[in-house]
Amino acid sequence: MAEESTFVPVESISPEDAVIQEETTTVADESTNVEIPLTSDGGVTKLILVKGSSDESPQSGDKVEVHYVGTLLDGSKFDSSRDRGDPFVFELGKGHVIRGWDVGVASMKRGEKAVLTCRSDYAYGASGSPPKIPADATLKFEVELLNWRDTSDLFGDGTLIKKVVKEGTGWELPKMGDEVHMRLAAWLAIAADADAKPFFETGEEGKTFLLDDNLLGKGLVEAGVTMKIGETANITLDPMFAFGDEGHEAYGVPGGASIRIQATLLEIHRLENVTEDGLVVKKTLSSPEDQFRTPNDGSRVTISLTGRLADGQTVFDQHDALTFTVGEDQVAEGVELAVLKMRKSARALVTISDPKYAYGTRGFSGSKAPEIVVPGGYAGPLTYEVQLLDFENAKESWEMNDGEKVEVAKAKKEKGNRYFKNGNVPRAAKMWDAAAHLVADDKSFTAEQKSESREIRKSCYLNLAAADLRGKMYKGAVENCRQVLELDPENVKGLYRRAQALAGLKEFLEAEKDIKKALELDSKNTDVLALSKQIKMQVAEQNKKERGMYAKIQVAEQNKKERGMYAKMQVAEQNK
Repeated sequence: MAEESTFVPVESISPEDAVIQEETTTVADESTNVEIPLTSDGGVTKLILVKGSSDESPQSGDKVEVHYVGTLLDGSKFDSSRDRGDPFVFELGKGHVIRGWDVGVASMKRGEKAVLTCRSDYAYGASGSPPKIPADATLKFEVELLNWRDTSDLFGDGTLIKKVVKEGTGWELPKMGDEVHMRLAAWLAIAADADAKPFFETGEEGKTFLLDDNLLGKGLVEAGVTMKIGETANITLDPMFAFGDEGHEAYGVPGGASIRIQATLLEIHRLENVTEDGLVVKKTLSSPEDQFRTPNDGSRVTISLTGRLADGQTVFDQHDALTFTVGEDQVAEGVELAVLKMRKSARALVTISDPKYAYGTRGFSGSKAPEIVVPGGYAGPLTYEVQLLDFENAKESWEMNDGEKVEVAKAKKEKGNRYFKNGNVPRAAKMWDAAAHLVADDKSFTAEQKSESREIRKSCYLNLAAADLRGKMYKGAVENCRQVLELDPENVKGLYRRAQALAGLKEFLEAEKDIKKALELDSKNTDVLALSKQIKMQVAEQNKKERGMYAKIQVAEQNKKERGMYAKMQVAEQNK
């Protein structure tokens, strides 16, 4: 196995070990055998051994490919890519290697071979890189710049070039479907005059648009998804990434023209469906990158909120600081669900397009002005501008003692019952499921707590089975009833609801077994008796259909035989 490189990233040097020197000097002498200072403090010098074959040097962000041999000042070698037989590849100017290399390699031409001498504060500092590189060591590297790839050429064929003018901040990048706020100006690529008037510009205030709207061609989309907030880039688009052979008449761009764009990404407005049905949508207006926690169920939350009717102007609800507990029905459900996906200090625009996630049939009397109301069944859409000011999360299950788990599970079960009563079956099911799981592991519980937890689980699983039956999700109902019957094999409701589910799956024999056992336990249960009668009728109907199908098959088979016999008789008559 080849020896691993001792050439470690600059991040391994502690801040106190490296003195940051930003100034660099222009390389004035490219002749060989002359040591050239590359920094104003003399921390990096270069001695050219072989001149390069071009006038170009790599730029920050380019992926460079080099061979190198690293030695101490006494000539002892500590690392060599040549010995390993593999060139070393890294991204220039991004701090992925020691600072002396970022400075030195940026000054080289393709094919150039040079010795870079790096003082310790441009190398491994006071810590060194044991065991081969001692503390405070000045290092020499014989470096040959083999090649580099311009990472600004996004597809490697010159059709879309993005040059970063100003680096952005943070880690977040836009995604397809996101809304972005950009400052833009665009020119024809052939406009050589620096004062040429752009054919499109937003002004300093910028413009908000969906990234994949192809505002200035699909090249802006492809380059846009690589940008960070605050980044400014010059983007050159081949016609295929601009307006193609058709051009853009309104902008005055002829067919087949290349264009160049200067773009600054000011904001990313992430669009996401809060609910699976897409009836509650959250658009993030701002979200701090140093915050990662979000509220949980039961959190005590404080938000600022402005709610508007469908006209986007009429304010019906407004609070500078509204405090509520998640899961207590104190705000519109859609708002609550969106807040659960927000970080502290984040701002978002929440759109609710169905009254079931807002105020249902009961409506809402506006807090802004009593005469402004949201009538029952109002389809909206309603929009809310929300900022999450603060929150205190409820304890997670692993933070609770056994007694707390039982009490919280009881509360969640009751919340689920209230949601179900109000017609919110999905949210009720979520609460019941959470309650059952919270007390599922009861090994450490006292006898009394175990008894309570079993009752909670039985009740929740029976309720979940009822919800599944209501939605005709028969397999889910069977599974939830199985959970009940594991806890209590003689639970009549569990047997009854499983029989209902099995009948829905047309597994009548299994359903009849559950009916039989339920009636043995409670022979006068009217619900079970009615289901027994219904299943018998369904079995009879199924048998009737099956007999009819069998009869048809027999008739078809008989007809087939008769046709065959008739054909044989015809052939025999002909031969005769």
